[in-house]
Amino acid sequence: LSFGKSAWSAGVDLGHEDVKLVKVKRVSDRKIEITDFTRVALDPEIPRDHPNFHQFLRATLIKFCGSANAVELWGTIPSARVETRHLKVPKVSQKQLANTVFWSYQKHSAFDDKETIFDFEVLGDVEEGGAKKIGVMAYIAPRKEVEDLKDLFARAGFPLTGISIVPFAVQTLLRSGRIRTFGAAVSSLYIGRDWSRIDIFADNNLVLSRGIKAGIRTMVEALQREIEQNWFELSLAKSPTADQNRIR
Repeated sequence: LSFGKSAWSAGVDLGHEDVKLVKVKRVSDRKIEITDFTRVALDPEIPRDHPNFHQFLRATLIKFCGSANAVELWGTIPSARVETRHLKVPKVSQKQLANTVFWSYQKHSAFDDKETIFDFEVLGDVEEGGAKKIGVMAYIAPRKEVEDLKDLFARAGFPLTGISIVPFAVQTLLRSGRIRTFGAAVSSLYIGRDWSRIDIFADNNLVLSRGIKAGIRTMVEALQREIEQNWFELSLAKSPTADQNRIR
């Protein structure tokens, strides 16, 4: 989270079944305090694509945040919709850096810049093959997804200050010392309903984030097949002893 005119910031995560909200306050230059958090179940009769969903969102935000002018609001989009890449680009001037990172990303994974938002963060100087380079974390996000989220909150009367993804939120926790690593690399595994994600952090920086096309539903289906097969095999088995509890 970032702080501008307001000393308060709030984060909102729109999930499949609920809305998660957290409010934080800057106590000093280096201290941030969590002051409130809650989860509000979604109304099954008003899903996110319902024309009146913004009214439900507005009522939820008013109850949690109060006035829209009293807090800076951040939202999230699914990490599966954002592609991140850790790149090492040649040492160039500040004026040339953005263009260099852009074309380096296009070389690895081409994208349409009219339909995609592209940005990057400089991580610092690195070496590759004895040559000094600049390490960056670059990322792309669907422009429509970002615009749709901005529009939703604007219609609710609570314009967003910014939009992020969970891996970058974890990175903030690492950098601020809220999660201590003692110099070690950190791996984070998220298992969702239909997909999962693994994130790797080194020196408190996100260096890898990859989606996995498997989630809770896939695991449940695999377990169900395995259990059904085992029961079928057990039903055909014959115990070589008189102990009936062995089969059970």
